[in-house]
Amino acid sequence: AYIVSVGCILLVTAAAKLSSASGDVKILDIPEALLPMTIRQTLWFVGGIELGLALFLFRGRNTVVKLIWITWLGVNFALYRVTAGLLAVGRPCPCLGSVTEWLPLKPATVDWLLRAVVLYLLAGGVLFLVTRPRGGGGGQAPALPLIHRRDAEAR
Repeated sequence: AYIVSVGCILLVTAAAKLSSASGDVKILDIPEALLPMTIRQTLWFVGGIELGLALFLFRGRNTVVKLIWITWLGVNFALYRVTAGLLAVGRPCPCLGSVTEWLPLKPATVDWLLRAVVLYLLAGGVLFLVTRPRGGGGGQAPALPLIHRRDAEAR
């Protein structure tokens, strides 16, 4: 359910980014504050990544790989937001492009919701990776053991 919910979220955010990127708002052609491209190019690039990952989440077979990709995306979004905060970029994240102008929500509310999405991706991805069931015993063992079984037997 978590992976499907992330896929749905990414479809919505990808659609918002790609829709905004195809618009004619002048702000789209100014340089992005943290990346070496325009806001339009950033929206195309990140929207494409989100769309591709969403499709993989729906069609892929390997749950662990899905969780790794979700966590990777969450880490990247978190790093972007932390860096923007530290550098005091001075404007809200254009994470959804101009679509936010269509929403009946204040920009601060949209920003809060997007922060919650980043936390959902990152915390959920890590949590499910670490607590996923391991093969064989059917029990819940840590997915990333501190000591590999062969190393423990050698001691």
